Amino acid sequence: MSTLPVETFESYAETALLTSEGLLRRRAQRWPGANALADPPNLAALGWGTPRTFTYREADAVVDRLASLFVELGLVPGDTIAVQLPNLAVTPLTLLGAWRAGLSVTMLPTLWREHEIGMACEAVRPKALIAHGDGELCAERLCGIAAEQLSVRFVLGFGEVLPDGVGCLDEVLAASEPVPNLEQALDTGRGPAMISVTARAGLPLVPLIRSEEQLLAQGAMTVLALALERKDVILNPDPLAGPIGLSLGLMP
Repeated sequence: MSTLPVETFESYAETALLTSEGLLRRRAQRWPGANALADPPNLAALGWGTPRTFTYREADAVVDRLASLFVELGLVPGDTIAVQLPNLAVTPLTLLGAWRAGLSVTMLPTLWREHEIGMACEAVRPKALIAHGDGELCAERLCGIAAEQLSVRFVLGFGEVLPDGVGCLDEVLAASEPVPNLEQALDTGRGPAMISVTARAGLPLVPLIRSEEQLLAQGAMTVLALALERKDVILNPDPLAGPIGLSLGLMP
């Protein structure tokens, strides 16, 4: 059984709160050139653009820039954003960027359309919606939803083709300038890490709140149960819209 999880968790806990984006930061310092995230090689054939690969150093830098963007937009710790993205490398980076900015994330299942997304927005009152402009998960759909939801202030998206009014997050991926220190902006505390929404026939949607500690514990259980080591590669087919995909993918 690998001793890496215990070593990593204990060493990080000596200097900071145990957070997923904090563990990413430590990985970036220890193994900057190791591969962290990769898109499937047939991504273009699926209609999702060019595949991307990120080392831990690159991933940490992107997470910094995404978190800085969220702060610049005026989002504050405790605010909620709603994300509908497929299983691409940018999806966990978006989650980590939001958590580094102290935000709560509601992951919307990729099969949901206007009706379900609108109901979820009414339940969790997100300040921003994030989608992809390519494929079927069109950011234009979220623009229509945002027009009807008073809580939504921003619609952001990845992809080569984005409708007017949608902030382009690919520019954040491509940027190289350093970002300001976020510690002061995040000094006000954090909200829940993830809010998933469950549906019951004939009843309103029910938000399920999970803390980052719960998600990290689920990831640690996966690492220990499968005796995963740092050199191992995880192929995660489960969407990151719920704790199963996170527990078997990003968190380990």
